[in-house]
Amino acid sequence: KQWYQRRDIEQFQAIIKEHHDSVMGDTFIREHIEDLLKNIRTEVLVKVIKPYTRLKIDFVANVLGVSNEEVEHLLIGCILDGAVKGKIDQLSNTLVLEKEQAANKLRMQSLSAWTKQINELSEKLQVTGGVGPCMR
Repeated sequence: KQWYQRRDIEQFQAIIKEHHDSVMGDTFIREHIEDLLKNIRTEVLVKVIKPYTRLKIDFVANVLGVSNEEVEHLLIGCILDGAVKGKIDQLSNTLVLEKEQAANKLRMQSLSAWTKQINELSEKLQVTGGVGPCMR
């Protein structure tokens, strides 16, 4: 397989660096190389973050071989396009994916339902004086 089919960003960047003069000497390639790089980085980014619910921007920047700012720009584009569902927490320099938010929401709903059932049970016990029907 070719580097592009494997989404091998390191090999792609090495090829560009090795053949910089000839690649950048071609007007057509020079005009489209940034878009191609952005597409490859975006695909690798989406693949890298997929198994996580929360990860540091630094980690992604290291994997992609770009700055934190570049990762943030890529993530913002992905979030706006709907390719990534999450938020960037700039204070902690972290990407928080909605999988974690959805899990927390489900956990809170379960706790709420459990609390409601306990309250109902407590009310029934108070009405019966703490004695259930089997204990009378």
